[in-house]
Amino acid sequence: MNTHMTSFVRHLSVIAVGSVALLALASGCDKAVGATQDTPKPAVKVSLGSSDAADGQKWFNQACAACHGFNGQGMPRQGPTLRTSQFVFEHADDELVDFIKAGRAATDPKSLMKLQMPPKGTNPGLTDGQLKQIVAFIRQLQQEAGSGQTASAGL
Repeated sequence: MNTHMTSFVRHLSVIAVGSVALLALASGCDKAVGATQDTPKPAVKVSLGSSDAADGQKWFNQACAACHGFNGQGMPRQGPTLRTSQFVFEHADDELVDFIKAGRAATDPKSLMKLQMPPKGTNPGLTDGQLKQIVAFIRQLQQEAGSGQTASAGL
């Protein structure tokens, strides 16, 4: 593969990818924050490099993998898949960072799985920069899974 094609593929992977489980991201939501059922909100991606996704994988594994799996595939009765999550796909990176920072109560009516997601997963010491790296990793997972058009509703 030539250098231009490799660069193009990397750029697409960062833009299209989806993932910070985030951090034990989400106990099931199928709608964008603030969006109504009639007005789906497309995500605005942030261009982060492949090193951001690699660093994000390290933080994801420490804070999110227990519930979302090391590959973002989800864990039974723990956390939803992030690889094909419509919730992740529809949210901008900054919105996902805010979501991860806040967490989600099990009683949240938007939670499909009715599970609690603690703020910042299991690592309250994560910085905003590290959360952005986690999101870059999640986006990479979604790209690898071919997400977007066939994303699942869960998160």
